[in-house]
Amino acid sequence: MAEAVNVENEREGGGGKYVITAVSVVGCGKTTLFVALNQLFNWGHIQNDDMKKPKPANLIEGAIRLLGSEDVVMVDRNNHMNRERAQLLEGMSVYNGDLRYICFNFWPKSTTSKELLRIVHPRVLERTRGNRHPTIKGTTSPAQLSAIIGGFIKRFQPVNTKRNPDKLFDLVIDLDVAMQTADKLHLVLTSMHEKYPSLVPNIPSTERIQNAVSFATNMTS
Repeated sequence: MAEAVNVENEREGGGGKYVITAVSVVGCGKTTLFVALNQLFNWGHIQNDDMKKPKPANLIEGAIRLLGSEDVVMVDRNNHMNRERAQLLEGMSVYNGDLRYICFNFWPKSTTSKELLRIVHPRVLERTRGNRHPTIKGTTSPAQLSAIIGGFIKRFQPVNTKRNPDKLFDLVIDLDVAMQTADKLHLVLTSMHEKYPSLVPNIPSTERIQNAVSFATNMTS
């Protein structure tokens, strides 16, 4: 596991903590990426799909509790609509301390809706066949699955850092949904290293990245 420095004391600009979240649709690979980061740095990770009662308040309360012991918390939810991002950012604002928000933007609109559906549909279908998807049942037909994913895509509201709530993100990292997980992981690590050198002081080796991805893939597939 990569050694993380004490970001509370060594971060440029003083204290504070980090909240990492995603803007994505089902099947983009956000959970795999978060699990890989947790494997590398042991950052806090809370997943909406794992909540017994997946309500926004429960997720936010859980994230705030994690911040009591963690310098970095990854809040794992799709947040594909503006209101979901607003819920999260406004809810986290009750935390008594400086927070910096990092967004992993899985669909920066470089991919068409049709191409996105083509990429994510087989990923989700594979997980549902083994009843391994946390929210979509294995009895869901391919046509029903297409409708579910299509609903996410239709409702999707792109990140716009010129307006609320997205302008509250301190860093937005655009990802190509077609990229391999290892490439996504390397990209987010490089971006965070450049922006926050005390948070990611060194980029882990290719071997460690691959090992983290293998672990995460086994956990989420």
